[in-house]
Amino acid sequence: MRGSDREVQGHLFGLGQWSAWAVFAFDVVYLALVGASGAFSGAPRDPFWAAAEAVTVIGAPIHVVLFAVIFQLTPAPARVFGVLAFGFMLSTAAVTSTVHLIELLVARRVAPVGDPALGYIYDFTQPSLFFAADVTAWHFLFGLSLLFAAVAFTGPGSPLYIRAAFLLAGLLCLLGLTGPAFGNPYLRLIGVFGYGVVFPILCLLLGVHFRSARKKIFR
Repeated sequence: MRGSDREVQGHLFGLGQWSAWAVFAFDVVYLALVGASGAFSGAPRDPFWAAAEAVTVIGAPIHVVLFAVIFQLTPAPARVFGVLAFGFMLSTAAVTSTVHLIELLVARRVAPVGDPALGYIYDFTQPSLFFAADVTAWHFLFGLSLLFAAVAFTGPGSPLYIRAAFLLAGLLCLLGLTGPAFGNPYLRLIGVFGYGVVFPILCLLLGVHFRSARKKIFR
């Protein structure tokens, strides 16, 4: 590898390191806010739920940056899977950012004075349009992104445990769709465990891997 190529790859590893750790930090803060809002036991309450939505909007672009790095580091034979992983992550960020920005800027203003039927649009409990959209983002689109990332993450020195973690988190996200499908909120927790627990731990490990790879290039 030429010196200039090594330098570019080193900077990609650095960007991947900090974006992975930033995603981990945002996910930890998000879960803490969701827990404080009471969302796991019923309808979420402000101000903690509003703060969690703001964290989601801010964190979504960082997820995109991380998967852009993964795409750029994908070896040529698996390049199409890197594109798919990035594309589905971009879709996840677009859908969830739209949902939560509308919740923050619109729903809180129209819901108190509007028709109760608006609850079937804006409420974040099943059944509602926005709940279904966010489930689509974090269980379906996000799950597919992780599965394709597991295939794309095949470069030299890529740890097998990271690929396995991508695969596990993606499968759990998709399995979480059984909750809304059967009207069972407990089954949805399978997916929540995938994107809320397994994936943040994966990002922590991914940041460590990128840091180690960057040090090998610039030593």
